Amino acid sequence: MERKLFFVIATVLCVAVAAQASVVTFVGNEVDGTAAEWRTSGTAKPYDLDGDNIYGTTAGVHWTVASTGEGPFWSYISAGGQYGGFPAIDSLGADDDGVTDAPGGIALSQFAFTINQDAATVRVGLMHDILAEVEWAADFGFSASLTELLDLDGDGIYGETGVDAEAGDEIGSSATSDILAAANGIQDMIFFDIDNVYAGSLFVLEGIYNDGRTQNAYMGPVSWDAVGVPEPATLVLLGMGGLACLRRKK
Repeated sequence: MERKLFFVIATVLCVAVAAQASVVTFVGNEVDGTAAEWRTSGTAKPYDLDGDNIYGTTAGVHWTVASTGEGPFWSYISAGGQYGGFPAIDSLGADDDGVTDAPGGIALSQFAFTINQDAATVRVGLMHDILAEVEWAADFGFSASLTELLDLDGDGIYGETGVDAEAGDEIGSSATSDILAAANGIQDMIFFDIDNVYAGSLFVLEGIYNDGRTQNAYMGPVSWDAVGVPEPATLVLLGMGGLACLRRKK
């Protein structure tokens, strides 16, 4: 009986290893809502994952101003040029007091990051419509995508395709948001969920203008809210618990 249970546990472990790829989905856009008060718990947050009415409880990036959770939860890989001095939004960092007291900041084009902890679900929020009024006319037709990049062949290079990806296509799960309306100075947020996240997973968040222009799209502050543990890890723990009970019974 114990040998059979060992086999079951080994099978579950194999499933857990095989299921390292995450699943990315678009959740929705919060348009002309509470994005500027993303750190104010007294303001309702329709897309808050963990129920505390704060976007970015686990971690956040406020470009050119501050970041939280960097290292323990996420690591910076790359991003486009970063600029600040835009209309003020809630601060992020040591003075996280819910007061709108920090200038908005942006990064251009793409933001690549790793997640350093296991989680059942990580909700990623991306703020937009953060530019000054004189720039609104050119800020339209925006959407965003979130994509996981894999390293199936173990060569340390993520996201390879074609003949370079010896073990298959290394572009993992991806989702694209709905297109936002033209900017009006009231901040929006775009939300994605990543399910079954494992430590070390690499993702790329990208801003897109959908009218064919070559101009780089920009991205505002980013929030992460994480809950739970990945499903395969739960199954492994249950299997180990069963083995412990069996040994105790003997």
